[in-house]
Order: sequence, then structure tokens, then C-alpha cells
Amino acid sequence: MKKANMKSRTELTASELYALERAARLARSREMGRLIRAGANALVRGLDALVRALVQFARRAGSAPDNRKGISHA
Repeated sequence: MKKANMKSRTELTASELYALERAARLARSREMGRLIRAGANALVRGLDALVRALVQFARRAGSAPDNRKGISHA
């Protein structure tokens, strides 16, 4: 069932079709930009978490004694 305010495809003029295509291209471009920014932000957050985990691991590994008490080396 067709809505009263919608034209059929054959009733659209060339300028109306162009305007619809342009709006669709703009919407796709904006969505791609949003997805790229979201992906880049997620990548940065992931790398930040990895660096923090590595730093924390290095601190723990560096603070461990090399020679435990009670173990003597000749």
C-alpha cells in the first residue's frame, strides 16, 4: 500500500532523483566517517590498554627479587 505523499518511481523528476541520490551519498559518507572514527577510537583504547598492561607487567617483573632468601649460589 502506497502512502499518499509518496510518488512512484516513474513520477520522480530527474532533479528529484538527483537530490535523493545526493542525500543518500551524503548519508553514506557520514556513516562511513562515523564508523571509521569509532574504529580508530576503539583501536586507540585497545592499544592504550595493552601499553598499560605491559607497563604494569614490567613493573611487577622488575620488582621481583632475583635471588630468594634461603637459596644460596656457590
